[in-house]
Amino acid sequence: MDRQQKITLGGMRSSGPRRLLVYCGDYRFARSVVINSDQWSDDIRRSDLEPRFSYKAWRRRGADVRPFFEPAAMGTGG
Repeated sequence: MDRQQKITLGGMRSSGPRRLLVYCGDYRFARSVVINSDQWSDDIRRSDLEPRFSYKAWRRRGADVRPFFEPAAMGTGG
């Protein structure tokens, strides 16, 4: 059985999103931040970044990292 290929930042950027949503998945500490992904190279996987983040108040390393999709524009533009 083939393992599912994890998406790289380059693959993510090629489909549109350039920013990442980094958040703590624990409901007690629901915190998040949106950051620009341009500081990392295209071959980095999102899962490679997760252990690099920590929530200082909780002293826990690791976060969920997802593409940040811009909100859709409302209306048809006239």
